[in-house]
Amino acid sequence: IGELWENYRPQIERFVLDQISKDHINKNLAYLYKNIFSERILNQEYANHMAPLLFAHLITEESKEMRYVVVKSKYAKYEEVYPIQNQKAIVYLYGNDNTISFEDAYRNRYMASVNYITEKLLLPTKMAKLIAPMVEECIGFDGYMCEIYKDSGYVEEQNVDRYVRLMQAEHLKERYKNRIKVALLQYYYDHDRIEEMDTLLCELDGRILENDLRCEVIKLMVLRDMHEIAYEWIREFGVGNLEQKTLLRIISRQIGKNVMEKDNILLNLAHICFKKGKYDANVLKYLICHFEGLSKD
Repeated sequence: IGELWENYRPQIERFVLDQISKDHINKNLAYLYKNIFSERILNQEYANHMAPLLFAHLITEESKEMRYVVVKSKYAKYEEVYPIQNQKAIVYLYGNDNTISFEDAYRNRYMASVNYITEKLLLPTKMAKLIAPMVEECIGFDGYMCEIYKDSGYVEEQNVDRYVRLMQAEHLKERYKNRIKVALLQYYYDHDRIEEMDTLLCELDGRILENDLRCEVIKLMVLRDMHEIAYEWIREFGVGNLEQKTLLRIISRQIGKNVMEKDNILLNLAHICFKKGKYDANVLKYLICHFEGLSKD
């Protein structure tokens, strides 16, 4: 068998690479991919074709009435629809947070009433490490490598380019893209990539950020001396859970422009800082000039 294998190995490898380049996958091909695909025959083109195949699953439904499998990931804006043939469909599942439903010929959809079996065709862990350095065209693979499907990933030198691609992905929900953006901002700051940090800060829309992310962004704005923008965000969206020391830096800078000009929002913010025991000379001057209330306040 060993001699026979060696004689036919070049033909088998060519067949395997041809099937990968055509994005084909089934049980038999999956067996060949696991046993034939190796670093020796790997290049970037085949790596990019192989990346989505690592997440292929075979779904077999029992009703014989269904025509499509519909997959909705909690991370994606849009659902994916896969045709069923002979009760079987190949679907691509990135992560475990997927909702699977079925559609019949009349566009009716079903979930719990359809019995089905899901089989993972490949185990991505080992092969993902092999192809990872070459994969640049599969957002689902980027998400897997960055562990966003586990909500536990963090930006580092090895994956920063993947995070940038995820941030720019059209189909990813904004709430996840926003978290990626804030993680990238912190990475840029920590690694002195200031130009990229400033560009991203200026592109952010505070209206679509959750409160905790907005506070993180305001903090980073202060570190980049963007006090004016930070103050405008606070005026529009409120203080939220912003750290008092960060709030103090922002309002002190704002007061310093004209301590004699009364601004009710700024006055209220100064009062909040003072009551929390956070104040400086600018805040005290401003309160003395404009605050009206009981001495205990």
